[in-house]
Amino acid sequence: MRAAEKTQSPVIVQASLSARKYADDVFLAHLFRAAAARTAGRFRQPQDRLPR
Repeated sequence: MRAAEKTQSPVIVQASLSARKYADDVFLAHLFRAAAARTAGRFRQPQDRLPR
């Protein structure tokens, strides 16, 4: 996240199929939001693409 912030680059996050089966998409979406929030919340989050 820090490198993406320094270079103003997008962040691509990936979860394996087994991770998606273990923790549903809603949980993973919130996990990714928390990771973005830890970096001072300077990243744009496409809310319309994330499950609620």
